[in-house]
Amino acid sequence: MATENVENTSTSGITPDPTSANATTAGNNAATNSGVGYTSATQVNSMEELKLKAPKLYNQMMVGIATAICRDSQDHTRRLKEAMRRGRQG
Repeated sequence: MATENVENTSTSGITPDPTSANATTAGNNAATNSGVGYTSATQVNSMEELKLKAPKLYNQMMVGIATAICRDSQDHTRRLKEAMRRGRQG
């Protein structure tokens, strides 16, 4: 008799991703994943405090800021190259 390796596809215990289509799930996930009970009313007075209270959010913010800086730099480089090209053409 052959045995099959069956992968466990159960999603019990896995929190679904929050979506705009399901606000209740999104709110529950935010409360569950914060781990400390922070809400939208929680105030943070400095980046250092944010880093301590919500390190995941802090890291996501840093990635977002770095991405925006890189994109702006690319846009400025593109415009400079275009201006230099037009200047050479006369």
